[in-house]
Amino acid sequence: MQDKLTEIVSRLNEHDKSEYQAINKGHDFDKRQRQAIEAEERRLESDYESAAKKLDMFLCDLQAGYRLIRQCQNVMNKCSNDSIDTQTTALIISDQAELQIDLEEVSYFQQLQEVCENATIYQSASADTAILPRSQILDRMATFNNMAPALFLMSEEDQLRAGNELFRLIKSRLNSWNRIDKLLNCEIKVDELLGTEKISKSEIQLITKSKMYLTKVVVNDPY
Repeated sequence: MQDKLTEIVSRLNEHDKSEYQAINKGHDFDKRQRQAIEAEERRLESDYESAAKKLDMFLCDLQAGYRLIRQCQNVMNKCSNDSIDTQTTALIISDQAELQIDLEEVSYFQQLQEVCENATIYQSASADTAILPRSQILDRMATFNNMAPALFLMSEEDQLRAGNELFRLIKSRLNSWNRIDKLLNCEIKVDELLGTEKISKSEIQLITKSKMYLTKVVVNDPY
């Protein structure tokens, strides 16, 4: 990530040189490219800060683990020197000792969706292993509802975008993961959704068709 930031700084410097030369020659200079580079720099800096916070958390855990290992070694050495009965229990007591475990069970689709969403937020994140499995689940749901599966016909990049749009549509109507999983696991059909949950097939097809059209344009464009 640091290498990418260094590369962006270099690109900005080159851009500044080009702008300076253009101004000296009295030429107009398009600053939109610089704005795009600066936006990319801000995204990377945000990713860098997030990674630094996680690293700090892991280093604190590592330090705490090392301290416990040293305490264990001291206890074992003391027991050996004092020839204490091996059945005697030796305790390590700390006023800072605290253990908290939070477990949350999530569905397979929810795990895939989390990876795909992160890939559109963080440049350092990759959804290469999650895109195709998620597309298979969404296409299976479409087939179950008598709609032609479409995601498998798209490029992986378009699958990522179309899948995220489909999920946002579904989430905005169903609100809970329990209902979302039932729809995606083919336990309920789209036609069975009523009231505020109602989703029309045309809304789903509009998303997939728009992405398929863009894919065809790119593929057929000879330039």
